[in-house]
Amino acid sequence: MTHRIIGQCLAKKFDLPALRRQLSDENYSKRYKDCWVVNRLAGTLFIFDYGTVVEWSNPREPVSDSPEACLDQFDWLLPFAIDPLDKAESDQFSFSTSDTFRIHEDHIYMDNNEPLTLLAVSHGIAQSCKLASFESRVLALLNENDIIADQLVQYGTIKMSSKKIAKLRGQLFKAKSDIILKFDLLDVPEFFWEYPELESYYQSISRYLELPPRLALIQQKIDTLGALLSMLGDEQKHHHSSFLECIIIALIAVEIVIFLGHDLLKLF
Repeated sequence: MTHRIIGQCLAKKFDLPALRRQLSDENYSKRYKDCWVVNRLAGTLFIFDYGTVVEWSNPREPVSDSPEACLDQFDWLLPFAIDPLDKAESDQFSFSTSDTFRIHEDHIYMDNNEPLTLLAVSHGIAQSCKLASFESRVLALLNENDIIADQLVQYGTIKMSSKKIAKLRGQLFKAKSDIILKFDLLDVPEFFWEYPELESYYQSISRYLELPPRLALIQQKIDTLGALLSMLGDEQKHHHSSFLECIIIALIAVEIVIFLGHDLLKLF
């Protein structure tokens, strides 16, 4: 019999009023800070406001070994998803009970199965899945815009129209601001202000999933995005300046023609 933990980031966030109405029909649901806890026959479900869900399977219930079945089991939450991801970010662990809490090779040894302890560990798993969605988005943006650096190396300029540069700057700025504004989700959750005795579980899973160094790395990548934004801004200014220079040159040329025609050739 397999005991499994599945974490999955489905969306930017959940529609909380609609989700609250759905969960109000559940006999075994309870609200904590930033999270709904739902006890079902299949296991305990932790639904985080920021579009992520973590499920601990019931040790007394058999669990499917099919990866597809595991990842599709949260489809019922999709109607409540705001800005769902094209591809959900997932993480899986196995777990069992033990005398002491520890984590080894993606197996979590739990010293107790109290719901609040499970929630403490789930906070770290949920944050890891959310961070993975940020990592994928930043990496995709950097890969998509490799052409900009290539054009600068090859031509010394960016061969794009001003309109395309403006649209690209808007896309990059939106992505950067979306991620930065969500960074507070990756701080120590406020849940532990009320339950400080459980924070050690969160810190252990956070270290195991390397949340601090991954967060530092994504910040460096966001700085790269910022540099790209600045570069595009400079290029857009250059395009605008070049356009103005062309207008000024054209006006001077017209003025010279008029001068020559009027004062020298007496054509006007």
